[in-house]
Amino acid sequence: MKNTFKLGIIVLVAIIGLSFTACDSDDDDGAPKTGGKLTITGLEAYNGKYIFAQGNLDATTVLYAAERLDITGRNNKAGRINNGSAELKVWAVTVSNDDDDDARYSRSNNMVIRSYTGNDTVLFVSYILHSNFNSNSPLGSSNTVDIGYLSPGAYITFTNGKANGVFMSSSGSGE
Repeated sequence: MKNTFKLGIIVLVAIIGLSFTACDSDDDDGAPKTGGKLTITGLEAYNGKYIFAQGNLDATTVLYAAERLDITGRNNKAGRINNGSAELKVWAVTVSNDDDDDARYSRSNNMVIRSYTGNDTVLFVSYILHSNFNSNSPLGSSNTVDIGYLSPGAYITFTNGKANGVFMSSSGSGE
């Protein structure tokens, strides 16, 4: 049962994570507005590139940090890195079969996307992408520049949905 549950979370991460793009469109495609904000610094080596991040909040909920999260998964947008930092919006995405018609979230394919305003400590993984990224498979592809964690200590603490972290490359290099 645990393995099936873990597999479900991995699939959820892959579905949303693999659908990020770094296009320049600003339109909103259905995800709710969010009060969540993640500011990532330590990105001087990646100016002009793009970044998104994700972390498991619990067994059924993943936090996604990006410029835009599209409920259809087709027009997600990673945040652009400028002056060594990026400011990303944060959403909580949960796998749910609940038929609650709560207007505070958007629903698609048993995924519920909610604004994130919590007070949690979460391990976040960040993905740096080339500026010309325009694919549905950033993870492990040639479009991924670097993958890393956020410090201090890889776990970051949100207060009222807001947090700061410093990018730490898992490869030990900055591009």
